[in-house]
Amino acid sequence: MGDPLTHPPFQMVFIGGTGRCGTSITREVLGKHPQVATLPFEYRFIIDPDGLVDFYASYTATWSPYLADRRLKRLERLLLTLAETPPWHRWAGAVLRWLNRDGKVISPRRYHGWELDAHLPDFKRHVRELMGRLRDFAFPACWVGTESYTLRPRLYHAGPKSREELAPILGGFIREVISGLLARQGKALYVEDNTWNVLLARELIEIVPEAKV
Repeated sequence: MGDPLTHPPFQMVFIGGTGRCGTSITREVLGKHPQVATLPFEYRFIIDPDGLVDFYASYTATWSPYLADRRLKRLERLLLTLAETPPWHRWAGAVLRWLNRDGKVISPRRYHGWELDAHLPDFKRHVRELMGRLRDFAFPACWVGTESYTLRPRLYHAGPKSREELAPILGGFIREVISGLLARQGKALYVEDNTWNVLLARELIEIVPEAKV
């Protein structure tokens, strides 16, 4: 991934609301325009727990080598979970949905059915490049808080970063991912809706200053 400050400009709109207030229908209406690209679902990687905004806020608030390791791995794990669903998880998730439609008996695999690598061009490659920019290095090691029974554990190291340093890196990732979608569809503007965008509007604009909310 190139320097995030030199990506060609693109247009992006975040829709937010209160829940059951029309965010989805607003996206669908705007998506009827021939120059607007949308996805038929919320892609979740920007404002969900352990996503980009969560990482941006927590990483810049407090730092230690162990906190950096844990936060980097949580971000990576979420992004790769969203990228694709392994076949056996897909089958098990479908069975659980059929037997347990309301999810109150047992929860399915988180983000069951999300396959961002199928919808966003080269999504997994962009994830790898993002982690390479965020990490200073990784090495074989573990500490007492390493996840249990991890085969060949590795520690991720990255030094402290300010919001001003981190925002263009995360914004560059969003631009790369969305620009690929726009190029594939031949569109000029991307519109996405997520109810809680309204609560995180400041962080969204800090990361993608050219976006509209």
